[in-house]
Amino acid sequence: MRDMSLMAKSTVRGVRMPFDNPDAKVIRAYVHWFDQAGTIDIDLSAFLVDEKGNFCTISYSNLRLQKDIVVHSGDVRHRRGACAEYIDIDVAKSLSAGYRYCLVDVRNFDGRSLKAVEPSFGFMEREYPESNKIWHPETVSNAYLLDSQSSNTLVCILDLETKEYIMVDIDSNGKTFAAGDKIKLMETINYYTQ
Repeated sequence: MRDMSLMAKSTVRGVRMPFDNPDAKVIRAYVHWFDQAGTIDIDLSAFLVDEKGNFCTISYSNLRLQKDIVVHSGDVRHRRGACAEYIDIDVAKSLSAGYRYCLVDVRNFDGRSLKAVEPSFGFMEREYPESNKIWHPETVSNAYLLDSQSSNTLVCILDLETKEYIMVDIDSNGKTFAAGDKIKLMETINYYTQ
């Protein structure tokens, strides 16, 4: 890996890693940061694609995929103190709707590098989605410090069928929102899943 510092366990770009809990019903991708001055706007997005190339984006501007297949916690902007956004991906519902892959990315909407903000990214493998302010560290399966000089990083792809993570760690300068970067996202998914 190039820009993501080791936090929980070692990973190599492109290698498939099985879910720690193969029975997890919900994968929660999260980004966490501390905003001392109330000036930071970090965005977490998920880009789902099926075998035919159909896709949808879950982000601050589109918080839900029909029937709560995927749910975003909501946008956190310029809030002082500890901040987090998460996306809950229901594995069975996503597969039933035809979505096999989910690319997760983190973007600094203000355009500064991620290294300047030092957010951490990780996964929780959960039995059910639950929105609350209590952090349950026992469900964290992996975590990384994002220290890219870029403002955007494509972090990983979830293969929901095989129940594996594919860590990609690719800088994605340019668009500050995932929905505006579909060509780059599709190229990344196609390359790393083939």
